[in-house]
Amino acid sequence: MINMGNDRSIASAQRRDFLLSELNDAYYQAHGAESGQDLRRANEMLQAVLEKLKDKTHPMLHEDHDACWQKWVSIKETIKYRRQFICDFNYGKFKGEAYEAKGLAEEFPREAKEKVKETQRAMKGRTMDRWQFDEINTVLEEAFQTASGILRRRYEAGQEKMREAKSRKLGRIDHLRDIVSNIQRDIDNCRDKQRDARSSEFANTVQGWIDEKYDKIRDIENTIRELEDVVRDIDSKLD
Repeated sequence: MINMGNDRSIASAQRRDFLLSELNDAYYQAHGAESGQDLRRANEMLQAVLEKLKDKTHPMLHEDHDACWQKWVSIKETIKYRRQFICDFNYGKFKGEAYEAKGLAEEFPREAKEKVKETQRAMKGRTMDRWQFDEINTVLEEAFQTASGILRRRYEAGQEKMREAKSRKLGRIDHLRDIVSNIQRDIDNCRDKQRDARSSEFANTVQGWIDEKYDKIRDIENTIRELEDVVRDIDSKLD
């Protein structure tokens, strides 16, 4: 009987030491965890030990079983506290980035929108409580909407500015065409004077006037073409 008792005590102690070794591995996994994935691994390790604690084919003395169980509970608490630490760390980091995006929205809306997208990408898969995610996402959404609104107003203002510029260019074109029409009438008058000229010298002088007026028309028509190119470019940018 004494030998059987000693054998049982030795087997129990060996089983205890084996499980405590595995629990120590789980503890270091939990204590050094930097992500939810690390904590999941620690939980898996704990679950594996729990299954072994429940294994009736390897019975342990009460005190050995209790030592393992207390260690198991302690590590479970470590995982809980470590998870909260990771949650709070991520919350502080991403909350700061969210408010940074919100601070950029008024003056630098494009940069703000990019910051929002960058932060959302970085948050994927990170461990936080639901309320922490929700709070950060609310700030990010506010930043994105503010930036989008400012960009939309800037765009609409730019469209209106281009429409006004187009209107001025078209008005200028109409004015220049009126000038060309007036010059053409002047040329017609000059032709009449040329036909009625009493000397070739005067007729040549009138021809000089006509040539100058045609030169002026060519210059004006070049300007009109340039203005029309500008109008077409504006049209390509308008909604």
